[in-house]
Amino acid sequence: MTSGITATSLRCVSLATLGLAATLSAAADPNLDDEREPLGVSARIGGLGLFNLKAAVLDTQVPLNPATGYFDDGYVVAGSSGTGAGLTWNWGYESAAQVAGNQLALHRLDNSPRPGNFDLDGSNPLFGGELVLGFEGFRFDWGKREARFGVEIGYGYLPYSSSGSSRVTRTATYTTTLHDVAGIIVPDAPYAGSFEGPGAVIPLAPIGSSVETGTGTGAVDSSFDVDFHALRLGLWIEYPVTTKLSVTASFGYAALFADGELTLTESLTFASPTMPSVATATTINSKTDWLQGVYLEVRGNWKLTESIAVFVGGLIRYQTDFTIPAAGRQGELEFGFGLGATAGIQFEF
Repeated sequence: MTSGITATSLRCVSLATLGLAATLSAAADPNLDDEREPLGVSARIGGLGLFNLKAAVLDTQVPLNPATGYFDDGYVVAGSSGTGAGLTWNWGYESAAQVAGNQLALHRLDNSPRPGNFDLDGSNPLFGGELVLGFEGFRFDWGKREARFGVEIGYGYLPYSSSGSSRVTRTATYTTTLHDVAGIIVPDAPYAGSFEGPGAVIPLAPIGSSVETGTGTGAVDSSFDVDFHALRLGLWIEYPVTTKLSVTASFGYAALFADGELTLTESLTFASPTMPSVATATTINSKTDWLQGVYLEVRGNWKLTESIAVFVGGLIRYQTDFTIPAAGRQGELEFGFGLGATAGIQFEF
């Protein structure tokens, strides 16, 4: 009984020894080691700056027709031939306060001290952050080096804020003309007759007028605030210069989703109380829009480890413009072809 147990035990020990020796032999042979294959996926995160933006507020108010008969608050001009000599149905006015008895008063301010176009503090670049994922497609020989090619997709956030103001002081003329509306039922304001008519008919010629001259100041203050969400989809190619240094070029489609707000505060002040001063008023308008574009970026990468590198680069980017209209003006951010810079850290998986 004892000798049987001993023989069995010896056989088990022998088998275990052979198994351990085989395991140690396989571990000692590097050819049998299963190395982990890289996924070919990278993620880089860093800062992004876009430069050469031009920001401005444009005056989009349509100027008055230089011909007589057009006013700030109405018009009396010739109509079609059905009205009779010296009469017209091509007239209009804006407010019931312009009608007193049998007279309609129309007003016109010429050479108004209204600020025109002016630049905002557009020297401020767009600064933000960006996360880009890269996916390796294949590798190929480039001279004595092995280059890599793939696709990338990224998202970034870039806030923007600028402001500016303009002041204009000059002498203006304020003309008031009175028109006879006797014999008709004056249509309720606002009223706009047409060239073809028909409509209520009044005399073309005014029955009286006056002109006053005064010096006034027009002022406008503006702020332009926009949140930009940047998207990119493109191709990249990487060339290893040394074991540590590589150069990557990427290019493709670039879009900005803009969510902006334009604030305008305006006033018009004359020393004379009979001139048409306008109290300070603030207008706020917002708008969202997709801005289309393309980009070309070149980066230098320095490996810290096999899976971590730092990078710095520059880019050329084209983007369509962003505009917001408000109160006879328009805020505009002009991109066109601009330069940019990026820097950060990249991880390889």
